[in-house]
Amino acid sequence: MVKRIPDLSDTSKTWAEQADDFVLYYDACAANQGASWLLGLFMAQQWRGLIDAPQASVDEAKLLVRVLEAERASQGTGWSDLYFRVIKWLDEVDASGPKNR
Repeated sequence: MVKRIPDLSDTSKTWAEQADDFVLYYDACAANQGASWLLGLFMAQQWRGLIDAPQASVDEAKLLVRVLEAERASQGTGWSDLYFRVIKWLDEVDASGPKNR
């Protein structure tokens, strides 16, 4: 069965909804195209977990950004989209604390 890939271009959604879309995206890609997509699924789940955390760890988020940055050069647009979305989210969280998540 082919899983539906969500539209990742909708930036009007909340951060949590956007993270959910990335989880669905990488899950569908892994199901449809193989295990090479599992790292992306894990990274999207990590971001989702940071969003849900009572107080996001900025250090953990910055580590996530470093991994995404390293992977996006070789992995393609899904990684770049996730990278830039996490960067934007981190800028908000780092500047104003967890209340903006």
